[in-house]
Amino acid sequence: MKLQANVLLRILAVMTACGAMAWSQALPADIKAKADAKINEIKAWGSDPQVVAAVQAYNAAPRQKPRE
Repeated sequence: MKLQANVLLRILAVMTACGAMAWSQALPADIKAKADAKINEIKAWGSDPQVVAAVQAYNAAPRQKPRE
């Protein structure tokens, strides 16, 4: 029974994603240009040694529990 629910949930997720893609519209040219520029800027961060070192240091630090 649990397997059937899992399969049905996955099918529903795929159908929802496909439906969202089918109903989506293309971005206007000016907004697409801005989005592409921002994407290229963010991609450049991945090759910046300072950013990479900062992310590695953050990921290596132990997590603190939030205050309750």
